[in-house]
Amino acid sequence: GLGLIDARGLVVASATSPVASRADLSDRDYFQVHSTNAGAGLFIGRPVIARPQNVVSLPVSRRAVLPGGSFAGVVAARIDPRIFDTFFEAAGVDVIAVVRPDGIILARYPSIDLVTTPSQSQTEVLIRAQTEPRGIATLRSTVDGIDRLVAFQVIPNPKLVVAVAFASNGITLA
Repeated sequence: GLGLIDARGLVVASATSPVASRADLSDRDYFQVHSTNAGAGLFIGRPVIARPQNVVSLPVSRRAVLPGGSFAGVVAARIDPRIFDTFFEAAGVDVIAVVRPDGIILARYPSIDLVTTPSQSQTEVLIRAQTEPRGIATLRSTVDGIDRLVAFQVIPNPKLVVAVAFASNGITLA
């Protein structure tokens, strides 16, 4: 879905639902980022239950500006995170995840509840990803408690961390 949110956070146009409901999205992280930061650029919000569609979605957004440059609102696309499932499953790894630098999981195989899973910001991979463009680590998953060998790559713009993992079965890095 694609929508336009005005400067107050109210939906004024939507490709997927009637705008009569005028859903208030001013509480969404992507709206707050764009309303307070003119230079935010493309932003991928945390997974949410879309209003009023009531489905899990990943919001991808940009700031909308008036001719003078002032904040007009946000243009946002709503992506179903399940779109990645077939690709991730075909990768042949135990786990694959796309994570924001603040630890918010945007997509994961095997799937989890993306809306309620807490930030993974304190994992070794995300701490290292702050200064390393790629790497390998062994760690115990905070999502399912399994020890894994994890390889990660930082994607620069927008900054994301892609991690793939295999159960380590006692293998550690020297």
